Amino acid sequence: MNDFILTLTEGIITHYADDNTLSVLKKLLAALFETLKQETCTAITWFEEHYISANPDKFQLMLFGSKDNNITLELNNMSLVSSYFV
Repeated sequence: MNDFILTLTEGIITHYADDNTLSVLKKLLAALFETLKQETCTAITWFEEHYISANPDKFQLMLFGSKDNNITLELNNMSLVSSYFV
């Protein structure tokens, strides 16, 4: 896992035990979603190349600075709905 953080270009990874959190900062929602999609795909590819399986059932989306909590991110045949808490 030590070189995992080097694979991402714009996202920030935080590790705790066997959990990883991807954080992205953007001013525009469209740019945020595009970057999240790209960085998540990069992370999943890295996991697959290193024989680590991601658990999509544990994927969650939380937006800070948005008053709208009904935002959905379509990602790899999944729909992630934003939440005020995870």
